[in-house]
Amino acid sequence: MRFAPCTLRELLECLKHEGLITSEAISDIQRTLSSESLAGSSPWYIRILVGFSAWVAAILFLASLSGFHIFDSPTSAIIIGFIFILITFSVRRYTDHLFLNQLAFALNLAGQFLLIGGVGAKTENLSLAAIAAIILECLLLIGYPDPIHRFFSIIFSFAAIVALLYDLDIANAIHLLILLAAGGVLFGWEREATFLTGKYAEFFAPIGYGLTTVLFFLLIPSILPDLPVSSWWTSTIGLLVFLLVLEFHLLVFHQIPITQPIGMILFIGTVIVSIPFYSAPGVIAALLVLLIGFQRGNRLLMGLAFTFLAIFLVAFYYYLDLTLLAKSMILIISGIGLIGLRFLFKQFVQQPESHHA
Repeated sequence: MRFAPCTLRELLECLKHEGLITSEAISDIQRTLSSESLAGSSPWYIRILVGFSAWVAAILFLASLSGFHIFDSPTSAIIIGFIFILITFSVRRYTDHLFLNQLAFALNLAGQFLLIGGVGAKTENLSLAAIAAIILECLLLIGYPDPIHRFFSIIFSFAAIVALLYDLDIANAIHLLILLAAGGVLFGWEREATFLTGKYAEFFAPIGYGLTTVLFFLLIPSILPDLPVSSWWTSTIGLLVFLLVLEFHLLVFHQIPITQPIGMILFIGTVIVSIPFYSAPGVIAALLVLLIGFQRGNRLLMGLAFTFLAIFLVAFYYYLDLTLLAKSMILIISGIGLIGLRFLFKQFVQQPESHHA
């Protein structure tokens, strides 16, 4: 049975008529969409050229300042970095001009590096510099009204936390950080509609995509040799639990009892496919994000997951200390398992539709 497509306005009016959404929520959605459309009113190539010119201007300005050797002293670097952050914060807060916004963005990043680098050089303590970076990025995440800047603030703050863990010789605590990021990714994207219609809708996209990117970056050390991190199987188990929770949620959403054979096969198949990758948690994380992207219909998430899935699979195959025949058999078995899981996903998505037809 086919239904005629409707516009977003008609859909919102229908939901309001059914009592599933309030007038205030409709106003918030319309306000969000209108602000996004106004922000993207200029042609994309004009925005790229203006942004590029702003970054060139910022680089030339910083190069001219470096010619006066004012960055040689850690104290001067801290002061100038702090001034840059204050000025760019004010510019971005009270103007919406594309060139000025991009110029402020570039100078703000320069100010952050000067301030954090100056603290590190002044104290000669990586931990203090990392703590300063964490505090600074949290403040900028809340106060600096730019989605791209907030995205980078998420990445920089987690990078500072990793640096702090390494400096304190507790590098294995990165496993806890990985699980926190994975939990944030799963919880955030599952509550996407709630966050986008809430008071802090502007924070969702930069934090959501930022946490997803951070999750993959945190797992990069798992494919690099000679790093002071061990027991990657702990991250694999934690990520596998999140993957099984997501599958359980999908089964419940599609009204499929987990006691049915398809539910049991799905869970058992996921565990079996994950066993060869006990030391490669990046593969499980990529499958988790891929399933979230498939569920949300988010092509960007799926593209990100496919990219890192290929990276982690190639690295897993390259560093596997087995014969070529054994490596090939593992890849074949894993591929068959993934194809089987895809078939099961299609089956339990189409099964309720056949019941309602």
